[in-house]
Amino acid sequence: MQEKARDEAQAGHYESATRHLKNLAQHLLAQGEKDLAKTALLEANNLERRQSLSQNGGKEIKYGTRALILSSVEDFE
Repeated sequence: MQEKARDEAQAGHYESATRHLKNLAQHLLAQGEKDLAKTALLEANNLERRQSLSQNGGKEIKYGTRALILSSVEDFE
């Protein structure tokens, strides 16, 4: 979802990108990832107001979600 949001934002589709980030935040909250969900919501607000992602927020989301995926794969093995 975060990659779709980034792609949509780069294409100028800010409303769609914002929706993707808000959906991501809901999923993260459901998994108990409050801090990462908060970052996703802040970035959604950045897109609504400034039509851009912050550099730090984008990185936090990218690497935070990647770490979650990797940990779930390790749990599966």
